[in-house]
Amino acid sequence: MHINNIFKNVESVQALYYNVFMLIININYKKKENYDEKN
Repeated sequence: MHINNIFKNVESVQALYYNVFMLIININYKKKENYDEKN
């Protein structure tokens, strides 16, 4: 395993976590918007 490959894997894992994190934030934000509209 080459060091560059390890760094590439770390970067892709970070990108994956970032995308999941943003997705969760967007879902929560949309839920809040829907909740605010109902009240």
